[in-house]
Amino acid sequence: MKLDIAQLNYFIAIVDANLNLTLAAQNIHVTQSALSQFIINFEKEENLTNKEKEEKEIKELSDK
Repeated sequence: MKLDIAQLNYFIAIVDANLNLTLAAQNIHVTQSALSQFIINFEKEENLTNKEKEEKEIKELSDK
């Protein structure tokens, strides 16, 4: 998936807000639903399943 500038900003905002979509939305002045829709579309395009997401979350937590 190629990210345009707005999508890249969404992604960075979500990471900067420690995956808190409400805070990320506030920080970049968009609705929380816009970020949620971005995540849904990203997961579909990258073919991420719940199991893969959980494994990545566990890895991210263990890397800290």
